[in-house]
Amino acid sequence: MTLAIDRQTIINSIWRKRMSVPLSHQSPAYGALYHPDCPIPQYNPQGAKRLLAETSYNGAAIPFKTVGNYYTAELIETQAIAAMWRAVGLNVDFQMKENGPKSAPVWSAV
Repeated sequence: MTLAIDRQTIINSIWRKRMSVPLSHQSPAYGALYHPDCPIPQYNPQGAKRLLAETSYNGAAIPFKTVGNYYTAELIETQAIAAMWRAVGLNVDFQMKENGPKSAPVWSAV
């Protein structure tokens, strides 16, 4: 799934080139845990399609839940990522969820 995400296009279009593609979940603030030589995740949609074809994935819907407004640009970024995943053959079920005291958190199985 990570091969299907065009991070540079997200940076260029949504963030208007005001930031750079991060080194995975790496940050200099991590101190000794930071690895500046960690490669930027590769964008390779053909590779993603090839790997998907090698799995037993049968086209079942994959829930992709978001609250849409917790992080800056969260909604548009998650919509873009869902579209990129669909483009390589994943059946993404994009779902907007509330994350309040009476709702299940977006990371739950409910």
